[in-house]
Parts: sequence; structure tokens; C-alpha cells
Amino acid sequence: MVAASTGSLGSAGSSSQEEVTLSAAVVDGNEVTVTIDNDTDESLVCTWHAKGKDAADGDDPAAAFHDIVEPGPREEKATIDVDGDYLINWDCTSSETDERWGTEGDQPTADPYAFAIGDDELGEGSLGGDTGSLVTGGLVVGSLVLGGLAIGGLVLG
Repeated sequence: MVAASTGSLGSAGSSSQEEVTLSAAVVDGNEVTVTIDNDTDESLVCTWHAKGKDAADGDDPAAAFHDIVEPGPREEKATIDVDGDYLINWDCTSSETDERWGTEGDQPTADPYAFAIGDDELGEGSLGGDTGSLVTGGLVVGSLVLGGLAIGGLVLG
């Protein structure tokens, strides 16, 4: 489940803050798809990094990207091994002008993008609701008891 924050701030020179946006979706367990949508007419140099919500500035990111993004959407998949709440900070700059988009710099055009891996997801493999199972390393190793009735079991393999 994705908890998103796509608010906008300030402006980037003469550009529109909506010309370049970032979004993310948790698509399969710990795999997240990050999309940069470049609605400009030029190639941009873009960087993003996902860090734990409470990570210190010097901590390594859980996932990162740096490349040229042509006009249109660009999707990148990343696997984040540790469950938790994450923030994506990002920056896209034009190589032809001084235009800039993202959460970085003196005039950010967006807030950091928030999402959750693991525990905050409802359904199979989570403890987010009244039912569910505890999953460790891909194996179900326990179950949740609801009203004294076990509704799951130990599954290996």
C-alpha cells in the first residue's frame, strides 16, 4: 500500500511544477515501482533515493536511481529489503536551461514522496488488520489468533 505525498511547493524558474512529477507504487511485497513523468520537450538528468523515514542524513539509501530521463514516463523498479516507512527525495534538472524540479535545491517543486513497505500493508503477510500472518524471509512462521480461534498455521517452503 502506498501512502503518497505529491504536494507541490514553489516554482522552478519559468517552468511549471507539474511538468515533471514523481510517483511510486508498491507492486509486489518489497518491490516498488518509481515513475518519473517528464512532460517537458527535453531530456532531464534525474536522481532519486529512498531512505527510511527516520534515516540520518549520512545513511545509505535503501534504493537509488540516477540517469537521463527522456520526455514521457520512465519507470524503475527497486527492491527494498527492510519493512518500514520510506521517503523518496528526488531532483530532475535540465541540461539546456537552469530549470529544476523535485524535492531538492533552493526552490523545491514537490514534497518528499512517502510510502510504506511491509507492516503497513493490509492483507496477506501483514499484521495490519484483525487477521493476517507473520512472514519472515518469505516463510509464514506464525499466525494471528482471533477470538481464541487460530486462523492460520505454520507453512514452510
